[in-house]
Amino acid sequence: PFLFETNDAGLSIPNRSYIGMKYHGGYSDHLPIYLDLVILKK
Repeated sequence: PFLFETNDAGLSIPNRSYIGMKYHGGYSDHLPIYLDLVILKK
């Protein structure tokens, strides 16, 4: 919810901190990832 905003075309885009040189007040220009690592031992 706070990571996205809707652009003029109605698409969800990341809620950016900066747009060009202007501070927009968003969360980030990049989305976080979730990584689940499994280590298999022989």
